[in-house]
Amino acid sequence: PAEESRCLRFFGANYDRRPAYRTCVSIRTENGAKRVVKIADNRQAEDFIRELPLREQLAQSFFAGKATVVTGELDGTEMSYPHLEYPTLKELIGRAMAEDDWAAAQRLLDQYLQFVRGLPSHDCIPDKFLQEFEGASPTAGRTLRCLDCAPVHCIPVNIFVGPDGWHIIDSEWTLPFPMPVDFLIFRAIHALMHDLQFYIQK
Repeated sequence: PAEESRCLRFFGANYDRRPAYRTCVSIRTENGAKRVVKIADNRQAEDFIRELPLREQLAQSFFAGKATVVTGELDGTEMSYPHLEYPTLKELIGRAMAEDDWAAAQRLLDQYLQFVRGLPSHDCIPDKFLQEFEGASPTAGRTLRCLDCAPVHCIPVNIFVGPDGWHIIDSEWTLPFPMPVDFLIFRAIHALMHDLQFYIQK
């Protein structure tokens, strides 16, 4: 008989987000296989869940030939993803730090920087980005090197490193407008400094 679906771990909604973007994530076993399931935290967020396949398609197109984008299956207002058993890039950097192999940690960080800088990009004034993220007037901008779209969550914690390359998860914040390359690099380093502070202070 088929095994019943069981929840192994549950992550509640991030209440720093507006209600329309709040989601809950669980790790479940279904017929012996692990799945990551994302659901709306409230009725307002259901439209956001339904929009995720389009955002993941945008990410697939953007990262084509560079990395694999992990996509989900939409069932009503629920998105289901395969559970990856690979370590994340953040975990690998942390392991190197824990072993006092700072050269290896630096090499991994350099790989990430080269990856980001090798993504499709062009020079422009990121007007839409400034409006959405900075609340600034478009006239306040200047020409910057920008990624062709905005994969805001493409940071080391969301990159699984497998034998066949990098697998990117959490593409819900891949947005259809240019974003400064340096903004993504800043987000990545900021997150690493926060998450790996124990090793940094050592």
